[in-house]
Amino acid sequence: MESQTVAEQTDRNEAVRGDYYDSASGPAYPVEFSVIVTSHYEERSIDEFVSRLLSAMRSTGRSFEVILVNDGSTDGTYARQIDLFRNTPEITEAIDLFRNAGQPCAMSCGIAHAAGANFVFIDSDLQLDPEDLPGLLAEFDKGFDIVSGVRRQRADVVFRKVSSWLANFVMQKVSRHKLTDYGCTFKIYRGELVRAFGFGPTKPWKTAFVFAQAQRVAEVPVNHHPRRYGKSGWTLKALKALSSTTSSASRPGRFNCSRS
Repeated sequence: MESQTVAEQTDRNEAVRGDYYDSASGPAYPVEFSVIVTSHYEERSIDEFVSRLLSAMRSTGRSFEVILVNDGSTDGTYARQIDLFRNTPEITEAIDLFRNAGQPCAMSCGIAHAAGANFVFIDSDLQLDPEDLPGLLAEFDKGFDIVSGVRRQRADVVFRKVSSWLANFVMQKVSRHKLTDYGCTFKIYRGELVRAFGFGPTKPWKTAFVFAQAQRVAEVPVNHHPRRYGKSGWTLKALKALSSTTSSASRPGRFNCSRS
């Protein structure tokens, strides 16, 4: 498909955005939710994932945008994201990090480009089911600041499970919340809580900081599957960074396609 003019892109973008007012934070946002999708070597899963995600979000009747972030994959992940961007009005950004910088940096880039009142985060590796999203939204509507998925019957190797247990233990101490699965990447956050930290290219995401300032937090069981394609970005070093409150991440360059 040929590239579109800025005017055509803006018209398509406005067609899927309303005028959502967040009574808690005051400002009007064009959509209620920004769904930030991080990907790492997922050229074979991204199309199926996006199709299922769109179906799940459309079924809720809520206004939303989707932001795709390629975390330095050198396969065809970003090419697939660009094609999805060009053919899907709800996808408002496709961001490419020049190298693998880790999920916190990928999330921060998505936040910097988001226009939604609240945030949904999820990976595109198909280990988590987008169809579980309505359940998280229903819990979020009860007034929680953060709603986190908790993986039932985890389909991970022993190393991942043990490392995750250690990270959860540290996070519970630091964040003051007794969640059982901080490592689950399927989460919904209240927008004003996230934006208060000013995350972006010079200030990467810190899970512990956000949870420590949240008042009401809930967990919702979600399905979990073995990774079908690609390779995991989670190592012991990555899990340590998840629970760290002092580590800093380097800032990768990025290229993005945007509708505005």
